Amino acid sequence: MLFLDSGAETALFLEDDVDWDIRLRTTQAPLVSAAMRHLLGTTSSGLHARQYPYGDPKSWDLLYLGHCGDYWHGMDVEFVDGHVKPKDLETTPHTAFTDLSMSHSDSLHPFTASLLKNLGVGEQTRLVHRSVFPLCTFGYALSRAGARRLLELGGKEPSGRGHKAYDVLVLLSCRDYGLRCWTVNPELFHHVPGPSIIDAKQGIKNLPPVDRAAKDQIKARDETPNIDCGFWNGAFSFDDEDTARLTWLRQEVGRKGRCLKTGRSLQDRNNDSAEHYV
Repeated sequence: MLFLDSGAETALFLEDDVDWDIRLRTTQAPLVSAAMRHLLGTTSSGLHARQYPYGDPKSWDLLYLGHCGDYWHGMDVEFVDGHVKPKDLETTPHTAFTDLSMSHSDSLHPFTASLLKNLGVGEQTRLVHRSVFPLCTFGYALSRAGARRLLELGGKEPSGRGHKAYDVLVLLSCRDYGLRCWTVNPELFHHVPGPSIIDAKQGIKNLPPVDRAAKDQIKARDETPNIDCGFWNGAFSFDDEDTARLTWLRQEVGRKGRCLKTGRSLQDRNNDSAEHYV
């Protein structure tokens, strides 16, 4: 594995069809890294925090940054009132923090909105919690210990139990085999909507449940699920030869973390962005 041969202490793995918010670097990553340090008891300032912004990698194995849900249960449970309860969150190691780059609940994926509502989580509040039932591996970070353990478990994977899918192996490793996994919820990375989702002529019966539930919302929002200001709809696209636009996007959007989509810039939101953890 290239990561283990590199000498790096952590690595980020992304699928090649994921979307993320334009404010990932300026807003979301600092909030999530501070939350991880808070959870792991890492000093929040000084050299240690700069060296290990997400906490000492010896204290965690895997960080779910992109997924299709960690709902505390599988997809065989209906998302009705009471499918989870505040006690489920209270008994799970977690921290919660205000993130104004999050969509309001009426613009979150319906399953995510239902989860947060039933857990008693307020508007524009993101969680980092011990992974319970994480689905999909759109984006995740591994420590060296986590990577070694996954390779070990993958080599021992039973051949006849239906656990061939990599994301299922990771779920089982977190849930049953002792991998120390944490989930960012809602996620920071989500796979971009495919043609089967946005094509009105195609039915929904063959879509995975998560995609099926978001089909109408994706069309209405013109955004990837749970991403408030993403790249998928082309708002931040540029031609290879258009260096002037690329320079402008880098300066005004990337470095300043400005959404530049109506109603979705942080300046359009009236709340303070002070960090607080519970």
